[in-house]
Amino acid sequence: WALATMRSSIMSYNSLEPGEILSQVFSARQPVDTKTGENLFEFSVDADHKYTIDDTLRVTPVTGGASDVAPNVEAPATPAEDLVLDIYQCSRRELQATGGIATHLWPTSFILGRWLSVNREVIKGTRIIEIGAGMGIPAVVALACGATVKATDIHTRAMTLAKLNLDNNAERGGYKVCEPESFPENRPAPDAVPVGCISALNWETLEISDGVHEGGNYDLVIGSDIVHEDDQAPLIANTVSKLLSENGVAIIVNTGPFSRFGIDKFPGHLVEQGLKFKIYDVPHWLKHDLEDFTLQHQFFVIKRN
Repeated sequence: WALATMRSSIMSYNSLEPGEILSQVFSARQPVDTKTGENLFEFSVDADHKYTIDDTLRVTPVTGGASDVAPNVEAPATPAEDLVLDIYQCSRRELQATGGIATHLWPTSFILGRWLSVNREVIKGTRIIEIGAGMGIPAVVALACGATVKATDIHTRAMTLAKLNLDNNAERGGYKVCEPESFPENRPAPDAVPVGCISALNWETLEISDGVHEGGNYDLVIGSDIVHEDDQAPLIANTVSKLLSENGVAIIVNTGPFSRFGIDKFPGHLVEQGLKFKIYDVPHWLKHDLEDFTLQHQFFVIKRN
């Protein structure tokens, strides 16, 4: 399991000067300070691209006595190569001037990025769409893990910064960046170079441009802190339903109902769409060095069947 560690000691991401880049390491090594009893789910896929969610996983510390770590989460003898990504962000001044919701570096985007890094072997070769991508951090991580990814938003400034982040990490991440009209309509061949793009997406109409609708059929739909108003919950539930392939899975990481409007209503709207889901609290070890780490954060794991 992964823990991303800060290369710098700066904890308030939006305090950096304009144009400064934050380097972030996404690692596949399990941390040694895992709290006893914290649970998460194991994510796997078979040859027919059917995903399995195993929520019986239980992780206990690997230090301070006998280890009781399940075999499938033991740190490998040779850890997978770290992903070192450079994230461009807005300055505090610009965030204050623009409202900053879409262009803020939300902790949940790093949590989702860490989870993707953990599951890099599972997501490799898949076709992913990120909704409400903002700065595009999870999209960049997924691309560097070998997935083909479309990052979507509706805010022009966020899309500009997300495109910058995709471009800046393409060479080291081993992927290519394309225009939306060139994005693959189907899952790429196993030996294909991962491809990423930035696209607009209107949750109300599912249009990516005037009169052009998103085709859907994605293996994974991902998003972080995309439900924060009551009217967003039904729109996102409908969007997830329209974008998922028959065997696809949506992974949404969101701050809990004490801090975000609408997220308490989200489960009901998923049910209305005929979707099945489970909710998991994000364990401390996935977020311990992030601002707002004391808030409740949740994983929504959503499937058709």
